[in-house]
Amino acid sequence: MKDKVLVLGSAGLIGHQVYNYLKDSDNYELHNMSYHHKIQDDTILLDARDEKNFIDKITSIRPHYIINCIGILINGSDKDPENAIFLNSYMPHRLARLADEINAKLIHISTDCVF
Repeated sequence: MKDKVLVLGSAGLIGHQVYNYLKDSDNYELHNMSYHHKIQDDTILLDARDEKNFIDKITSIRPHYIINCIGILINGSDKDPENAIFLNSYMPHRLARLADEINAKLIHISTDCVF
């Protein structure tokens, strides 16, 4: 049985690269989630700010690994600081708790552009 990997923020710069790297491997059952752009036919479109549906969807997939590439860049954080704080600060902590609950490993990838 292959390990399930869920890439969050798969349409972003980092998430897209992570997804493309992993899809070329035959070692994983790969899932991906994005806010509003599908990178594959099976991309799950879901707003991470809709916390209940977001958490429910991740729980239903039951990934072994969650790779979080979600992040609001500086320009977006200037326009909507509350959204940036939620997605860049709160959400990674919530994902860590969820990963513990479903016995998954969380990998959080970020750049200095989100601070």
